[in-house]
Amino acid sequence: MKARAIAIATLALASTALGQEVWSGYDFEFVKPDGADWTIPQFQDRITDTVWLTRQTAEGLFNIAIESEYSTLVSPIGTEWAFGTTADIDSLEFDCWECITDSNPRALVDTNAVVHLIDENIYIDIRFTSWSCCRQGGFSYVRGVEPTGCRADIDGDGDLTIFDFLGFQNLFDAGDLAADFDGDGSLTIFDFLAFQNEFDAGCG
Repeated sequence: MKARAIAIATLALASTALGQEVWSGYDFEFVKPDGADWTIPQFQDRITDTVWLTRQTAEGLFNIAIESEYSTLVSPIGTEWAFGTTADIDSLEFDCWECITDSNPRALVDTNAVVHLIDENIYIDIRFTSWSCCRQGGFSYVRGVEPTGCRADIDGDGDLTIFDFLGFQNLFDAGDLAADFDGDGSLTIFDFLAFQNEFDAGCG
């Protein structure tokens, strides 16, 4: 256990040589249905070239890009996990997947968490929405995506206009977490303020 903790700490320190990247919010949904074949790319969340998350049957998550099955206190290789959101990175305490779940992955459902991709030094908001029992192998979550540099361009036309305000309002009213601009996992007036700040900053 001590050796594993030292290894994680060493990797985390080494990764600071790379620029820290934050993928906030919950704009992407990944679903692996019960009984789905984990070896098929469709049922692997290929976040980066080196981190592909999936699950076999009764076990936890593993990184099929570099490991063939789940290993307790090790998988998913190349990641560390914490409860909270990327808005509070500096105060989060990261540990292994098995450690934060306390061997009960279903406890993560509907709970804000952050996964750190150690080699790339990427921090990602993630919230599990389901975790199947009884060797079915299903799970789902929503997570952040790589920033485009202009989240306020809601309609994606390259310009910031009144239509982006209307688009944001529609997302907010629908309860869509794409409107969670402050990354805290809920929709409040602070998301309006965060959207306004990004809109005022422009896409340049």
